[in-house]
Amino acid sequence: MADAAKPSQIVTLRCHRCRRMVNFLAPDLVQIVGPGHYIHVTPFACTRCGTDEFVAVSVRSATREDLGKMLEELPEIERETEGLALSRQASRR
Repeated sequence: MADAAKPSQIVTLRCHRCRRMVNFLAPDLVQIVGPGHYIHVTPFACTRCGTDEFVAVSVRSATREDLGKMLEELPEIERETEGLALSRQASRR
């Protein structure tokens, strides 16, 4: 997994049973599953089906459109992070 953890790599998990698809940035996924996890072994079961039997893993380079979509989601993440930081500061006082 560590080899795929380049900034422009996207790991896609697709369930062929219910057709659910989820994309992860490779560096983010490495933080969750660890650098020694084999890239083509699914790290999670499908949240809809509850099994990993039908989940396939693929890796691809991100396009500009992919990165643009991910950047659009960053303000939400930043707000959540800021909220956590503010609550930590308040608890220290």
